[in-house]
Amino acid sequence: MHGVGQRAALVNKLKRVSLSRKATVLTLRYAVWILLLFGGITLWAAIQLPSLQIDVSPRSLATADDHPMLLSDEFKQGTENMALVVIEDRELFAEESLRAVKSIVQELQSQSFVNRIESLFNTPNPRVEGETVHTDPFIHRVDPTPEEIDRIIGDARANALVHRNLLSDDGTMMVLAVELDAGELKHENGYRIANGIENLLEPYEENFDQLFQLGTHYIGLQASRSIQQDFLSLIPLSLVLLFAVLTLMFRSLILALLPILTSIISIIWLLGGMAYLGMPFTIMTSMVPVLIVIIGSTEDIHLIFEYLKGHSSGIGTGAAIRYMVRRLRLAVVLTFITTYLGFVAIGISPINMLREFGWVASTGLLVNFLVTVVLLAVLLKLFGARMTKSKHDQYYGMAVFEMLSKTLSKLILKHKSKLLAFSGVVLVASISNGLNLNFNNNFLDYFADDSEVKQRIESLAGRINGTEYFFVVLDGRIEGTFNQRRYLDEISEIQTYIDASVVFHGSVSLVDYLVLLNRIMNDGRGNELPQDDEIIEGLTSLVDMKNMRSVVVEDFSSTAIIVRHGIAASEEVHRALEELKTFLGEHIDPALDVTLVGSTISSSEAHQLMLQSMLTSLALMLGAILAVVSLLFSSYKAGLVATVANGFPIVLLFGVMGCCGIKVDAATSMIAVIALGICIDHTMHFMVCYRSALNLYRNPAWAVRCAMKHKLIPITTASLALFIGLGVLVLSGFEPIARFGMLSALVIVAAYFSNLVIMPALLLMRTPGKYAEAWLYRVIVRPIGGLLLLRRLANNPQINANDY
Repeated sequence: MHGVGQRAALVNKLKRVSLSRKATVLTLRYAVWILLLFGGITLWAAIQLPSLQIDVSPRSLATADDHPMLLSDEFKQGTENMALVVIEDRELFAEESLRAVKSIVQELQSQSFVNRIESLFNTPNPRVEGETVHTDPFIHRVDPTPEEIDRIIGDARANALVHRNLLSDDGTMMVLAVELDAGELKHENGYRIANGIENLLEPYEENFDQLFQLGTHYIGLQASRSIQQDFLSLIPLSLVLLFAVLTLMFRSLILALLPILTSIISIIWLLGGMAYLGMPFTIMTSMVPVLIVIIGSTEDIHLIFEYLKGHSSGIGTGAAIRYMVRRLRLAVVLTFITTYLGFVAIGISPINMLREFGWVASTGLLVNFLVTVVLLAVLLKLFGARMTKSKHDQYYGMAVFEMLSKTLSKLILKHKSKLLAFSGVVLVASISNGLNLNFNNNFLDYFADDSEVKQRIESLAGRINGTEYFFVVLDGRIEGTFNQRRYLDEISEIQTYIDASVVFHGSVSLVDYLVLLNRIMNDGRGNELPQDDEIIEGLTSLVDMKNMRSVVVEDFSSTAIIVRHGIAASEEVHRALEELKTFLGEHIDPALDVTLVGSTISSSEAHQLMLQSMLTSLALMLGAILAVVSLLFSSYKAGLVATVANGFPIVLLFGVMGCCGIKVDAATSMIAVIALGICIDHTMHFMVCYRSALNLYRNPAWAVRCAMKHKLIPITTASLALFIGLGVLVLSGFEPIARFGMLSALVIVAAYFSNLVIMPALLLMRTPGKYAEAWLYRVIVRPIGGLLLLRRLANNPQINANDY
C-alpha cells in the first residue's frame, strides 16, 4: 500500500508541473532502469558493427532517378563493373611472361565475381589470307616468334579497339579488362572483390616489372583503408586530447568523460543501426561521428557547467539537475530544432551521397539529443555526488576567466564600432575570395601525390588511354538504323570532335570495327567506311555481337561511343562535357536521340546539385535562427543579429577556401553546415542568457556583461577542446579528412569570435531609431534646454547652474 501511495502522490505531482519537469522527475526516479535500457541498446548496436560496410564509389554521387547511370547497363559495360589489370615488362612477349599472363587470365576467369575478361588472348584480330577470313585472337600461342610479335604489335596499333586500350605502342604494357558480374556486386562488397584481385595477383608480381589493378573498386578499397586507418589512430587521439582539455577545465575525470561517453554511445547506436539496415558508410557519412562529437560535446559542456553552477551554490544533486534543466531547456531544444532542420534539408537532395548524409546526420543528431538529455541526467543522478566533491573550486582558473570576461566586455563596449568595421572588412574580403570557389568530384584528389593510387595511374600516362569511361549513346529507334552510311557518318563526326579534345583520351565505336573489317576485306587498303549501304550491311553481318555488345545492340537500332579519359579535375571534365553537349546539339541529326551516360556524367552533374543542397540547407538553418530568435525576443532585430553572427563563420570559411584554392568536394561541402551547427549552439545559449538578463536589468550593456560572465567559460571550454581535438585530423594521410580537420578548426575559431565579439557588439549597437533619438537630443533638445537655462540664470542670478 505504501508503494501504491507513493505512485499516486507522484502522479498527482506530475499533473501540476510542466512537461520538462515531468520528464526530469521520471528520469531521476527510474535512473537505474534507464541506465540498464541504454546499456542493452548499446550492446545490441555494438554487436552489429562488424557487418558495417564502407562505400566510396562514384555511384553514390548518382541522383535518385539517374537515367544516364542506368542506361549504360544496356551496353553491358561501364567503369562501375570493370577492373583493369595492368602488366608491364620489357620482355612482355617472352614465353615465360605470356605463360604467367595466361595463368592470371585463367585464375581470374575462374572467380565467381568475374563475368568475362577482354585481353589479347581472346580479342579477335581479323585478317584475310587468300579467300579465308581469320578471326584468331591476337595471341593464340605463348611462344610467338619475333616476326609474330612484330605482327601482333603492328596489328594492335592499326586496331582502334586494341590500340592503347589493351596494348601500349611499344608493346611493353598490356591491360586485362575484367568485367565483373553485376549480380555478384549486388551481393558482395566491391572492395572485397578488389581485395580478392589483389591477393590473386600478388604471387605473380615477381614475374613482371609491374603488375597491379586499377578501377573504381580498387580506388574505393584504398579510400576505405585510409578511413579505417584514421578511425583506428587519429579519432582515438582526437578523443584523448578532447578528454585532456575537459579534465583540466572540470577538474574531474568522470565529468570530463561524460561528453565523450554520450558521443560514443550515440555513434554506436547510429552505426549499429546502419549496419542492421544494410546502409553503407560513405565518405560523407564518415563525417557524421565527428559531427556528433562536435555538436554533442558542445551541448554536454554547457549542461555540465550549469549543473556545476547549481551544485556549487550548496543545493543537492537532484536539485542541481533540475536547476540545469530549468536554465538550459529552452536553449537546448532550440539548438536541436534549428540544427536538425538544416540536416533534414540536405536529406531531400537528389544526390544519393548527400541524401544519405542528410538523413544519417539528422538521425544521429536526434539520437545524440535523446542520449544527452536523458543519459546525462541519469549519470549525474547516480554518480553526481562523487563527481563534485567541492562546492566552490569547480572551474580551473576561474579568476582568469572572470578577468577575461570583464576585459572582453569592456573591449566590446568601448570599441564596438571598430570591431564591427574590422569584421565588415573581413566579410567583404571573404565574399570576394569566395566567388573564386570551384567544385571538384575527382576521387583521385583524395589521395596524396606519393600515394600508390596516383603512382599507378600516372604510370599509364601517354601509354594507355584513360581509366575512366562514359558513353555517347545514339538511338535511332528503328531496326537497322546503324547499317546505313549516313548515320555511321554521324558517329564519325562525333569521334573526330572527341579525338581532338585535350581532356578525352580517345574513343571506340562500331565505326572503328567496320573500318577495320573493310580494310581487311580490301587486302589492307583504305581506312574508311564503304559508300554503299549494302556493303555496310554485309560487314555488319560479320560483326561478332559477343565482342561488340558494349557498342551496339543486336538489331543495330542503338549504338554507343565509348569515350575514355583520365581522372581529371571535375571542373575540367564538366567544362569539356558542356562543350561536347553543345557540339552534339548543333551538329548531329535531330532524328537521333543522343544521350551522355555513365558515372562520369553523374559525377559532373552532381556538383551543381551539391551546391543547391548546401545552399538550401544553409538557408533553412539561417531562416530557422532568424525565426526562433525573433520570436524569442519578439523582435526581428534580435533575429537579424543572431543570423549575421552565424553567417560570419560560413562566409569566412568560403573566403579562405577560395583564397587558398581549396575546392568544394564531397567532404568539404558539408563543413559550412557543420560550422553553422557549432555556431548555433553557442548562439542559442548566449541569446537565451542575454534575454533573461535583459528582462532582469532592462539594460543591454548589463545584459551583455551578464551573458558574457555566465557563458564565456563553457563556450571557451567547448571551442578549445574541439579545436584541439579536430586539429589532430590535419595529420591524416587521406586528403578529405585532413582538409576537414583544418577547415573545422578554422570554423571553430571563427564561431568563437562571432559569438563572443560580433554578436555582443551588434546587440549593443543602436538601432536607426535610437540614433535618430540621440541626434534629436543633441541637435534640438540639448541646445534649446541650454538656452532656457541661460535665460533663467540671467533672470535669477541666485540659481546654481551646477544643480542642472
